[in-house]
Amino acid sequence: MGATALGLALRVGYVLIWKRHARFSGDATYYHLAANLLAQGHGFVEPFYWVRHIAVPGADHPPLYIVALAVPSALGWSGWLAHQVTSCLIGAATVAAIGLAARELAGPRAGLVAALVAAVHPVLWVNDGVVMSESLVQLTVALALLGAYRWWKRPGWRPAVATGAACALAALTRAELVLLAPLLLVPLALRLRGVARPRRLGLLGASVAAMAATIAPWAGYNATRFHRPVPLSTGLGPVLAAANCDATFNGPFLGYWSYPCQAQVPRAPGDLSDQDLAYRSHALAYASRHRGHLPVVVGARLGRAWGLYRPVQLLRIERAVEDRELPPAEAGLGLFFVLAALSAVGAVGLRRRAGPTALPIVALVATVSLTSAVTYGTTRFRAPADVGLVVLGSAGVALLLEERARRRGRRRTEPSLREPLAALPETAAAGPAGASRA
Repeated sequence: MGATALGLALRVGYVLIWKRHARFSGDATYYHLAANLLAQGHGFVEPFYWVRHIAVPGADHPPLYIVALAVPSALGWSGWLAHQVTSCLIGAATVAAIGLAARELAGPRAGLVAALVAAVHPVLWVNDGVVMSESLVQLTVALALLGAYRWWKRPGWRPAVATGAACALAALTRAELVLLAPLLLVPLALRLRGVARPRRLGLLGASVAAMAATIAPWAGYNATRFHRPVPLSTGLGPVLAAANCDATFNGPFLGYWSYPCQAQVPRAPGDLSDQDLAYRSHALAYASRHRGHLPVVVGARLGRAWGLYRPVQLLRIERAVEDRELPPAEAGLGLFFVLAALSAVGAVGLRRRAGPTALPIVALVATVSLTSAVTYGTTRFRAPADVGLVVLGSAGVALLLEERARRRGRRRTEPSLREPLAALPETAAAGPAGASRA
């Protein structure tokens, strides 16, 4: 509870001191306006069309973060500050969920360390002040980790279903997290210890079914609004168009994105689902024509996502585009590398002790890497993996502290080589047998 309270205080303080009068654009404005329109009874509409008095069904982003922000709007608190504070509450819940996940992985000490790290880690709390869906992404991913480790330790139907539902909530917040089905649920279920293969397959089916059932209402709703199927969002095409062009295949923005590249694509007739397809087709055609350069571009995308390629430039770009201040961004990047190293310690230590598997965190890393390789590299795309690294890195800290305590305990129990002869048994003090008689 203390770590959760600290996390909430830090987040609210950040909003009130640094972000109280900030002006946002892009995705933040989309979420803010879309939530207010939903609360006013207009449904899920495209807010940037609405401000031009055009009613168009919208699904640029999945619905869950919009729904979360619509709650205070429906109660009459529809301003930016209300949505920022709502994100802060989500962030505080994330602190608690991360602590519980780490506790499930490596015990109470790891849980406490993880909660404290989650409370102060800039990469986590900065999202709450800029009204980005990463706030809710981190909470849903933490819940998925919690479910995954409970499922691993106590295989059963309930944790299987809960984990699948948590993965669905993550996908309903950011569409690419649908990859958690093949990257997390499948390998986790197939590697359950002490469970017969037919039962493992049954648990996997229940988990995937729970994920599909949770997503189905949104997909079904979209089927009534769009010309083409939209299971989660219409956002992939525009992103690909912005990431596959001359500006992002060469020069200083290699591996990043460019809005002018998206804007220059001719607008296709039809609704947003038709336009999404047109954007995708344009991007794939460009990538195909320049496939010889793709290895370099993909390498730059991954390097940006993991802070290895032009990290200072990326942080400055994000300062201008997403209004993320440099000091917390730089501190967050430094702590990210520390947690990555500690996560390696945690993974090796858990494997040596036959403890819970690090596979769920590996799944998050794989999800982020695949997403960045296909689209572009940016810090906020790393949000799911940042949660996993806090959990696994805290397990590494707990294991190191445990090993240190064990070594100290061994030293205390070893006999001192400098004990006086008077403390030894009388026969030993007399020396070898017969020495006194000689």
